[in-house]
Amino acid sequence: ALAQSHRAAEALELLRPLAARVDSAADTAQQHAYWREFAYVTGAAQRRLESAQALKKAIALAEALGNKSEAASSASNLAGTLGQLGRIDEGRQHAERARRYAAELGDSTSAIVASIDMNLGMLSAASGRFGEALALLDGAQHKFDAGAARAWQAVCRNHLANTWLMLGQPARAHQVLPPD
Repeated sequence: ALAQSHRAAEALELLRPLAARVDSAADTAQQHAYWREFAYVTGAAQRRLESAQALKKAIALAEALGNKSEAASSASNLAGTLGQLGRIDEGRQHAERARRYAAELGDSTSAIVASIDMNLGMLSAASGRFGEALALLDGAQHKFDAGAARAWQAVCRNHLANTWLMLGQPARAHQVLPPD
């Protein structure tokens, strides 16, 4: 709740001292929950390297639990975080990993899959794969629209518009944005 209230630094101060105790005494499910939340809080606090490290732990713990949905979600978040750090190729690897988890679950339409496609689309645009980026972002947009995920609809539209701008196509960028 603190991180969502723009008080991520306070949340981090409360969570950080618990890490050693959680790793040594908690069961795998509790460890996973801790590292997933720690990743969220460090991301909200703009501490991307710490967030990436926590996401890697969360993925390993989700795998140990056999929870492919959580592994997919964390791998997608790691892909986005690595992209923000400029580690595009590594981010793409984790986005592809997240896609494999989702495919193993038979999931092709959920908000998690849309998020994975959006992250992979952003990473594709950053690596100059614009055709791939547009296809992924457009597909993600349709999935978000179908699920009525309003906040993610706006984020995805923004990334789609930015990709069109990167291609020097401001009119196409304008078309994907909602009317004023």
